[in-house]
Amino acid sequence: MQQYAADLKYQLLNSKGDIYVPDKADTIDLSLGNYLNNFPSRHKLKILFMRESEGIYQFGSKRVYVRVDFDKINIRVGGGYLSIDEFLEVYTP
Repeated sequence: MQQYAADLKYQLLNSKGDIYVPDKADTIDLSLGNYLNNFPSRHKLKILFMRESEGIYQFGSKRVYVRVDFDKINIRVGGGYLSIDEFLEVYTP
């Protein structure tokens, strides 16, 4: 029943064109949701972020760590960080 309610919530919000519904209690998730929902080529995104916990997401088969520094979203890759723009350019088809 909970999964059905979550799916229904997503579908209702998705009817506005949103592709990501953030957790309102998580500032990182709100930043990521705002970025993804306003991304100019969002209809081309084939892989979506799935929140596991604060700052930890599943992106396809890859687990990524996300942080926000000075209103910029950065994603940990290897020993450093990429901006979300760079990350999406490299890791999306």
